[in-house]
Amino acid sequence: MNADRWTQIERILDAYFDHEKEDADPEELLLDLCDGDEALRDEVSALLDAESDVDAVLERDAASLAAPIAEEIVAEEFPDEDAAGARIGPYELEEEIGRGGMSVVYRGRRVDGQFDREVAIKLLPRAFSSERRIARFRAERQILAQLKHRSIASMLDGGVTESGRPFLAMELVEGVPITAYCDENDCSVEERLAMFEDVCRAVEHAHRRLVVHRDLKPGNILVAETADGPVVKLLDFGIAKLLDEDEAEWTAPVTRTGEYLMTPQYAAPEQVRGEAITTATDVYQLGVLLFELLAGVRPFRIEGRSLTEIERVILRTDPDPLPDAAKRAGRPDEVIRSLRGDLQTIVGKAMRKEPDRRYPSVEALRTDIRRSQTGLPIEARPLTFGYRTRKFVRRNRPVVIGGALVLVLLIVYLATVTVQRQRIAEERDRVRMEAQTSEAVTEYLVDLFRATDPNRAATNPPTAPELLDDGLGRIDALDDQPRVQTRLLRVMALAYQNLGEYPTADSLLNIAVQTQEATLDPRDPELAITYRVQGGLRMHQGAYAEAESLLVRSVDILSDDAPAGAELVLALDRLADAQTALNQNEEAKTNYRRALSTEETLPPTERVQRSSILHGLGILYGEEDDFVPAESLLTESLRLHRERPNVRPLTLARVMSSLSVIHMKQQELDEAETLLREALSLKRERLDPGHPRLASTINNLAVCLERKKKYDEAESLYRETIEILRANHGDVHPGIASTLSNIASLSMRRGDFQQAEQRYRDVLAMDRQLLPPGHFYIGNDHMRIGQAMARQNQFVEAETEILKGWEMIEASLDSGAPALDRARSQVKEFYEAWGRPDEAAGFETPPDTTSATTGD
Repeated sequence: MNADRWTQIERILDAYFDHEKEDADPEELLLDLCDGDEALRDEVSALLDAESDVDAVLERDAASLAAPIAEEIVAEEFPDEDAAGARIGPYELEEEIGRGGMSVVYRGRRVDGQFDREVAIKLLPRAFSSERRIARFRAERQILAQLKHRSIASMLDGGVTESGRPFLAMELVEGVPITAYCDENDCSVEERLAMFEDVCRAVEHAHRRLVVHRDLKPGNILVAETADGPVVKLLDFGIAKLLDEDEAEWTAPVTRTGEYLMTPQYAAPEQVRGEAITTATDVYQLGVLLFELLAGVRPFRIEGRSLTEIERVILRTDPDPLPDAAKRAGRPDEVIRSLRGDLQTIVGKAMRKEPDRRYPSVEALRTDIRRSQTGLPIEARPLTFGYRTRKFVRRNRPVVIGGALVLVLLIVYLATVTVQRQRIAEERDRVRMEAQTSEAVTEYLVDLFRATDPNRAATNPPTAPELLDDGLGRIDALDDQPRVQTRLLRVMALAYQNLGEYPTADSLLNIAVQTQEATLDPRDPELAITYRVQGGLRMHQGAYAEAESLLVRSVDILSDDAPAGAELVLALDRLADAQTALNQNEEAKTNYRRALSTEETLPPTERVQRSSILHGLGILYGEEDDFVPAESLLTESLRLHRERPNVRPLTLARVMSSLSVIHMKQQELDEAETLLREALSLKRERLDPGHPRLASTINNLAVCLERKKKYDEAESLYRETIEILRANHGDVHPGIASTLSNIASLSMRRGDFQQAEQRYRDVLAMDRQLLPPGHFYIGNDHMRIGQAMARQNQFVEAETEILKGWEMIEASLDSGAPALDRARSQVKEFYEAWGRPDEAAGFETPPDTTSATTGD
């Protein structure tokens, strides 16, 4: 039934009801109004019969009422023979991939020679061509155009066909609904929540641009497998509604009865009532989605129900508790247990019937999910004393249990004088144990180094590595003294680490951790110190995420132990270093400052970490291109190191190397070269030629020389860096990826763009092994590949790489990040070189792309 036919029927019905009280025969009246058209008379008569039994109509299945009408309209507007081979603007349709509501979606391909890309073409019916509907279409197109996010399917083009049908060309997403993906891949609760958080981030992006989706459901949220791993993609923002309609001239409100755009299973109560749609609507639908993801079933069972029943269920009933629904769906017992408490509360708050009682934003919903997974109190619960106490107990169970036992003992013995004696005895035992441990360690080390006694040593005294290897053979004898054994393992691991023997150091620390976890209290400071040492080793190995995890545990334990203030300062400093390497800049700044303030509380003789903390802060500000505080902090750090009574040359060299990077970024190349040559000289005097701590300084000197156009010496140093890193870390390591990128940059400077392209592709392959999908380093790799291709005049192919890289960088960095500004400038440079000034407008010129590294 097309729109013209329905308009004709409406007109006849109006006339019929105007004359129905007259004495005319109803059948003759109908036939007269239909001008003798019997087919038309039969259609109107059927509607009148249905109207006479309204209750029966309302009790019918809602889908059975809507489906035949929608199918008839879509079938008439989009016959199958119109699809394959048809031309829509610059696109050729290949096959139908979906239809629903009032549109059909085809797979298509651009065939005008601009670029070759598969797209999804959404084609709307001719009946859409009224002025109001065209305004709606323009709103849809404008909405899609302003949404640029890694997890939102982007719009590429749009227009109106010669036959008057509006169309949109959108990113083609090959994926499966998020619920099906999680079920097919047997995703854990944690994995499902992580994927749901990605959905929330995409919706937050839309809300920040004053756009509400209002039809969030699994069919509109697909998971696509990409080279960078599974990626969530949100579809169909085309039915979205702008929140600032009064200010958007192109927006036409669509709130008339009969035009509510919703899916009943996921509809919010305000949608059913026909009230205003806001961001709270999306919060509700996200709550329904979260319910289904976790429980495995939808919150309301409305399939096959009538319109009246659906409305009653959504408006007046509450879903089953999340654990009960999961049990009904046959989920495992451990999953059901995990859904009790906070997750049930979060889902319940998101799905409140009243919009103002839901979460105030999608970000607030996502934050509560994150808090629930880290053991923190959630905002959806009142912060009562009992609730906060339970959360604290769960996060710190061993400490609480120990504290409770001590409290019971104190209460029992407070009535007697024996409590004081008991405490004195316990303190005496602790001191005696510490003394015995120190004595055992001393005896062990004295015995170990007895071989260096001139009265007993052979002609060639043993080297440090030989002494350490000999010590490993004796350490098994200390199995009955775990504290002594693990302290020695830790000291020896540090010694091997300083010799560059990372695998041996790693194995020793693994033994120490396993022993302490099996024999010590989980909150023992000794275990925290071992976590900190192991985290430092992971930093040297380039495993920054694992380093952060270990250091977070160390800080957590040491924060509860007042006497361990100096160790806490050291752990905070190392944690901030790891967060800087992971580009978690705000978290790193917080921990550096906490380390400084904690050190101020220590006795003056224990304040030894300030120079290292200032060094870390200086590196961080340098990464943000904030050069004035960066240079000031690093200069002060260097001064403090030089003034130490027993200056450590390797540490001094490390700070010099970091300060040289700031000089390079400010184009002060002579100052940078002087510092780097002094730092490298200090290191070469004290380290073996293949020691891993040489690599960063050699690389930085090569970067400096490259910028001074001393290309041959720079390339030689780059290759030496890679040889050292491969010998110590294998073929895949962040330092190797960074140095390979620098060699590719050198090829660009020399004009060998084909070689540069291949080298950048090698860097991309390595970064995909090292980094999470969508990391902005991977985006940088794509952009550099595109730059190399552009220099070979392959602009069409280069554009694909440039834009892919830009989308990753824009999605992963904050709007004010310097790296985002650099990427924006690179896009401008590319379009200017291609001779497309319109696309180039609004970008800035990029700085040099070679990268020096901070650290050892």
